[in-house]
Amino acid sequence: MIKNPVTLRRIRSTLSAVYAAFISAAMVFALFSLVNVLLVDTIDATRLKVFSFAMMLALALSRLCIAFYNKYGSDTHKIDFWKNIGFSITYLGIAISALILPITGIFIKVIGIGYLATIFANRICIMFERKKVGSYIFNGFLVALVLFLIVDMSLSDSNAIDAEAMLLFVFVILIMSLLEILAFAFSKIQLRGLLKIIRKTYVFEIVYGLIVLMVAFSFYFYIMEDGIKTFGDGLWYCFAIITTIGFGDFTVHSVVGRILSVILGVYGIIVVASITSVIVNYYNEVKSTTSDGETIDRDEDENKPKE
Repeated sequence: MIKNPVTLRRIRSTLSAVYAAFISAAMVFALFSLVNVLLVDTIDATRLKVFSFAMMLALALSRLCIAFYNKYGSDTHKIDFWKNIGFSITYLGIAISALILPITGIFIKVIGIGYLATIFANRICIMFERKKVGSYIFNGFLVALVLFLIVDMSLSDSNAIDAEAMLLFVFVILIMSLLEILAFAFSKIQLRGLLKIIRKTYVFEIVYGLIVLMVAFSFYFYIMEDGIKTFGDGLWYCFAIITTIGFGDFTVHSVVGRILSVILGVYGIIVVASITSVIVNYYNEVKSTTSDGETIDRDEDENKPKE
């Protein structure tokens, strides 16, 4: 077992990056499958097989990364490792089935029900691991929805390809993969430290003021400027000003419009500088906290009585 904290941190960072890559790959192949079903009158069997295999293989490898990520984590239980190993094996089995089975209703049933079953099992585990009212409500709703989809897919025609079922299946994979990677990303952010810095630097107030200016100026540009035809175009022009991109697709010609553009541009520079300072301060605080934690651990190890 690796005990060096620096090595453990590097391993976990690498596994996080690989996991994100595989989940992103699964979403990309889900999008390709969605386009294949939507834009082609007759479903291309070869492409559908390849996309389904690639999606499930990417999900299997992502679960494998999460399993070893949990194995090297001090705050997780061993059951998480074996749970994700089980999910990885299940996804791999579904991927192999996607290559073997012919493109029929059975193909959709095996892949769809197999994937939904993993979501069902995962949500049940999460619901009883966290033991919170919010977790029971949210995951209970997802479990009921997934169970309904499993029953609906089981009762569908087994002989013909149901395009609606295929679209629903791919859409579920797309949404669940997106939620999974977002949840994993936000779970690594120390929100308390971030909120503390936001309160100290008044970033929320600054961003709120920017939003108010954008909406107010967009109304003016929409009403008073001939080159901006809709309120949405006004918002787009304000965004281009704030980010200093300046696409040039919309311009203002009046003196007042130019003055407002200058004000918005200067305010945008202030916001960008503020957000940059928040990121730097947050990084420094997290780094300081990590260094203090490692120092404390090292001092405790040195003070332990030798056997």
